Amino acid sequence: MNLEYNVYQRLKELLTVLDEYTEWFMQVVRRVTYPAGNEKIAHFSKPTSFLKWADRAEADDFAPEMIARLCKLHDELSLKADKLINESMKHARPVEFSEFNKLVTLFEEFLHHTRRLERDVMLEDSGIDTLTGLRSYTVLEKDLGRELERLARQGKAFSLALVRIDNFEELKKENSQEISNGYLKLVAELIKKSMRSFDDAYRLETNEFALSLKQANMNGGFKALERLKRELEKSRATCNLGGKIIPLTLSSCIAEPLPGDNLKELLQNLRQDLDKSGKAEGSVLEYFEMSPLQRFIKETGDKA
Repeated sequence: MNLEYNVYQRLKELLTVLDEYTEWFMQVVRRVTYPAGNEKIAHFSKPTSFLKWADRAEADDFAPEMIARLCKLHDELSLKADKLINESMKHARPVEFSEFNKLVTLFEEFLHHTRRLERDVMLEDSGIDTLTGLRSYTVLEKDLGRELERLARQGKAFSLALVRIDNFEELKKENSQEISNGYLKLVAELIKKSMRSFDDAYRLETNEFALSLKQANMNGGFKALERLKRELEKSRATCNLGGKIIPLTLSSCIAEPLPGDNLKELLQNLRQDLDKSGKAEGSVLEYFEMSPLQRFIKETGDKA
């Protein structure tokens, strides 16, 4: 069986997975919102099609990074559904809206990531950065455009963070390409550990990463960056700079996009704010939205 056939077969099987899980989710919704009518609803069981599909895909070495994230998201969705069904049955009342909303978010992201897997694999550019395993810059604008549409249509906020490795240009000059790439890989792994299953991270320029933090306002975004900071501290990562071994540090700036924002301009503004911050390495900055005129006036005043 050749690789091209495997890819086609695995993508074709995803259609069955989507159909079965959509039907299952509708049953879950009935049980957690109308528990008093559970006895009138026919018995149902969780589909097994995804787990079987993932096993076959893993055996074929089919998009391993994407499959790993999708499996994590599937597990969280399953656990949340089981928990809410048990709660609604135990108390004979609908679950809290905040918990129900978390369930809906997990299901929406499971569908989105499954469909994105299909789309990315069919395109020549898989959407994955080969060095770090994060999403690539080539799909950043398209992915974030989707989040802006959801924000405008449903009011679902998200945060955008720019993270960079401090002193990376100096590190590159004083270390080999292999060592420099090692720092990028390390930070990418720490980002993966600190993110929730449905968040996205992208590798941008050599020492920069963008984090798309779903269903998160500024406060939630800060918490995500704090998780990343804790993971970095836990790793005890160091680097060789100026003949000294020092801790590896990251600096970041975070914003909560508004409907109609230009994402390229927003990223550039985050980058400029990091460049001009003058704060200690490893700091987290909050980006305040300004109009182009306000930003121009501020920058002119800074130069005066």
